Amino acid sequence: MDKTIFESYGAGLPLETRNFSSENGKFILDDMNIKIKDLRVRVSRTPGQIIKIGEKKYDLQEVSRPGELIILKSGTLYDLLKYLVASRL
Repeated sequence: MDKTIFESYGAGLPLETRNFSSENGKFILDDMNIKIKDLRVRVSRTPGQIIKIGEKKYDLQEVSRPGELIILKSGTLYDLLKYLVASRL
């Protein structure tokens, strides 16, 4: 994960980080460079929840319902094909 942009409705903001900024009422953590095997995201009713992979953006409310858990996994195309074949067995 390289970057995250969020709005705050309470506590929980980072206290110390060199790559933290705010812009237009949103908080930005940039240059994170974190490797994540599984990214778990719980979709809420709040519009504008976007996952950007490369240049492609995915609106989470278009791929799931509010309250649903989405698990994003990194891997190769071969890993995806293995998963799809195994899930049909």
